[in-house]
Amino acid sequence: MRGRGDRLAASLAERELDLILVTDLTNVRYLTGFTGTNGACICGSDIRCFLTDFRYTERAATEVEGWEAVTVADDWLGGIASHLSGRFGFEDEHVSVRLHERLCAKLAEGVEPVATGGAVEELRRVKDEAELATIAAASELADEVWRWSLERGLGGRGERDVARAAEARIRELGGDPSFPAIVAAGPNGALPHAEPGERTIGEGELVVFDMGAKLDGYCSPPTSAPARSTRSCAAPRRRHWRPSRPASEARISTGSHASGSPRRATAIASATASATASGSRCTRPRASRRAPRTPSRRGRW
Repeated sequence: MRGRGDRLAASLAERELDLILVTDLTNVRYLTGFTGTNGACICGSDIRCFLTDFRYTERAATEVEGWEAVTVADDWLGGIASHLSGRFGFEDEHVSVRLHERLCAKLAEGVEPVATGGAVEELRRVKDEAELATIAAASELADEVWRWSLERGLGGRGERDVARAAEARIRELGGDPSFPAIVAAGPNGALPHAEPGERTIGEGELVVFDMGAKLDGYCSPPTSAPARSTRSCAAPRRRHWRPSRPASEARISTGSHASGSPRRATAIASATASATASGSRCTRPRASRRAPRTPSRRGRW
C-alpha cells in the first residue's frame, strides 16, 4: 500500500499541488487498505495521513500500514481541515457542493482547494500482480457458484429463489455479490436488467442467468449472457441455435414424463467471462427436395 501513496504523491507536482485529499471510500481502500465506512486520507511529498472516527480506531490499527492513523474526535470536517495546507486537490467527482462549502468554511487562511477528480482512478487503471490474482480468484469463485447453481437444477424453481441461492452461495465461499443476480426465464429474459420475480421456470424455457462475485474489493468481469435470436437464419418451422462455447448451455431437469424420460429446459447462463457465449451459429435444415424451377419470360429454363 505504501507504494501506491508514493505514486500518488509523485503525480502532485505535475498538477502544481502540495497535497491531495482523498475521500471516496473505494480510493481510500486502494491507497490504505481501510475497509470501514468512514475514512479519508491526505497525501503529499512528506505526508501520509489517514483519518477516521473513534468507531474505527482499532480497525485502522490492523488494516492501515504506512500511513499515520489519526482519530478525529468530534468535528470531522474540522479535523480534516486542520491537516490541510497550501494548494490541495480534492475529489470533486465524489464531493457534493454542500460538503465542499462546509469544508472551505473551516480551512485556514491561504489554503486553496483545487478540483482534482480522477487522480487516484488513473493509478487504479494499471493493476499490479496482487490485484490481478484477486480478480482471477473472484472469477473462479463466480464460476464455481454458476456450476453449483446448474447442478442443483433450475427447472420448476422460481427466478427469485435461484438468484437468492446463488448470492448466498457466493457469501458462503467468502465473497460478496458484485451486483444483484439476474435470473429471468422465458419472456422475462428479453427485459434489460430484469429483476428476478416469483415466476416459475418452466419446461423448455431459456433462462438468462447473470451474476458476478466480489472478493476483497475486486469484482469478477462482467457476465451478461442473453440468449440470441435466430429469427433471421431459422427455417419457417424449425430453429437451430448452437452456442460457440458449450459452457454457456446447460440442460436442466424439470421432472419426468409419465414414460419416465426427463423433461429438459435449456439455460443460457454465465458466471464469468470464461463462461460467456461469445457468438452463435445458426444452421438451416436442408430441404429434402429442390423446389421446381420456373421458366423465364423467354421460355427457357
